[in-house]
Amino acid sequence: MFMDDREIVDSLKYLHAEIEMLRARNDVLSIALKYAVTRGPHAHVVFGTIMHALNSTSVQALYSTVPSEAYLTAFDAAVEAVEKWRGALPPADG
Repeated sequence: MFMDDREIVDSLKYLHAEIEMLRARNDVLSIALKYAVTRGPHAHVVFGTIMHALNSTSVQALYSTVPSEAYLTAFDAAVEAVEKWRGALPPADG
């Protein structure tokens, strides 16, 4: 059974809305996590632990057992975005 043009357009609109919802959820979670990590009492330790885990090659397989090239590229870009949070950390003690 083939979809007609209207069904294709409706499906694309639905998929676009789903993508936008995922982007919004990602943005909210990223902002919340950034502030939780960078404002906590052990911000440097927590940040270091997170970065160590994110830079582990096995982490990508936790959520995508067969990651695509697009997934790997997006994952790496997200790790780079989190790495930039280092600038928001309070001054290191000592």
